[in-house]
Amino acid sequence: MAREDLKPQLETLEIVKNEQMEALADSVHRDILNILQDQGACTTEEIARALPLNRRETEEYLSGLEAVGLLDRATDEGTEYYLPRARSIAVKTAKLPGDEGISLVREFLVERAAEMAQELSALEVGDVSSGGITLHQVKMSAEDMPWVNERLNQAFREIIDHLEKDKKDKDVHCRLAFFFYPIKE
Repeated sequence: MAREDLKPQLETLEIVKNEQMEALADSVHRDILNILQDQGACTTEEIARALPLNRRETEEYLSGLEAVGLLDRATDEGTEYYLPRARSIAVKTAKLPGDEGISLVREFLVERAAEMAQELSALEVGDVSSGGITLHQVKMSAEDMPWVNERLNQAFREIIDHLEKDKKDKDVHCRLAFFFYPIKE
């Protein structure tokens, strides 16, 4: 099997363990998963070059992701590659055990909102017109929606405040779109 033939085993991986949610809450883990989603199967060295980490640190993060079932390892002609277990991830808050599970989801969403705020505040006009930012889907239950809505509103207020302070061109506008829709299981 050639490297380009190495693909995720699953279309969607349901997150049902707190350990998986903890791993997703870590920004380095998310960076690794994003690299693998964008580039396909990668070696440890390739991932380390894409991150500000050395090989040993990268191996530790990869081992952690593999241990909780978010990554797979494959070998092609003696070379070891890592790839995501699934093409997409669905967080099933109802299946996460106890209050800790909900807290982990909230921590993840707050962290992602903060990262999005940073990414959005650093955008140039050309980035927006050329589609320089991509946001991913997050599935959540109806009882989480009011809490998430409040956190997103707070993040948007912070983004707007930041943009107002640093606005150099009075004609620059931002457009953000979030779509919330029910998913039939």
